[in-house]
Amino acid sequence: MNLLKDPRTNWKYILIVIILAIVIGGGILAYQQWWVKKQLENLSELPELKIPEKITQDETANWKTYENEGLGFSFKYPQDWIITNDTLPKIKTPREVMTNQYLEIVNNSALEIPKWRIYVNLIIGVGLPFSPDIGYSTSPTEERGVEVIQRKEEAPAPFLPGSGFTPHQLDGKITISAGGQWGDNYYDSYFTFKEGGKGYEPTFNQILSTFKFIETEKNPTKEGACVNSGGTVETSLCCESASDFPDLCLIGPCGCSPENSHQIKTCDCGPEKCFNGTECVASQNP
Repeated sequence: MNLLKDPRTNWKYILIVIILAIVIGGGILAYQQWWVKKQLENLSELPELKIPEKITQDETANWKTYENEGLGFSFKYPQDWIITNDTLPKIKTPREVMTNQYLEIVNNSALEIPKWRIYVNLIIGVGLPFSPDIGYSTSPTEERGVEVIQRKEEAPAPFLPGSGFTPHQLDGKITISAGGQWGDNYYDSYFTFKEGGKGYEPTFNQILSTFKFIETEKNPTKEGACVNSGGTVETSLCCESASDFPDLCLIGPCGCSPENSHQIKTCDCGPEKCFNGTECVASQNP
């Protein structure tokens, strides 16, 4: 049946329905737009949410500090580590053979027994009973510290009977060597820990990151005056009336007979120089 031609079709009713549908639909659409706008305004009034910044905790903040004012360096090490040997000179020394003078820190409570041994100002070429698994090339920083610029895993060392040490691949330990000219001194150091447990290389890197050169003054003692002026501290047989570091530019302090002499510290300034009690100077004696 064609509604358009049907005389019974109530166009007034249909028109009212269409108008109501448009009004209601438009109202709903307007309300939705208003509601969305209102919600956006409310959101803009909310306080800004800030993402909390990540706090980087300095794991070395509560570590112990070792400091050698004479040689001019310091570093931090973990609380549960202890110093088991410290025979390093307490004044600046020339490079010499002193393999029995070193600093060693150890964590004896750990199964891996990590330890760090440091030698200062050894003569180049002096052999040490260590064969490293890993070698660090290091460099001083502008902040008076030390940074690792290269890490190299060393090739297996051959076993040489009578050489005095076991090749690193057979000793059951990981050994890391690190050294070089750091500040005014030359350092040789070896960090070791047992294989098969916790890896302590990150701990070693943390310790190295705390290494600092500190300002030093000329040592005011006669021993320091000797070394600072180019001399070498020695032990000599001198007159009983003489005390440590006498004026060797004068004739007499060490010229007594053995029965009237005793051992004291003296300063050897090298050829054509002598120690005048204060510093090494040119000798006036022919």
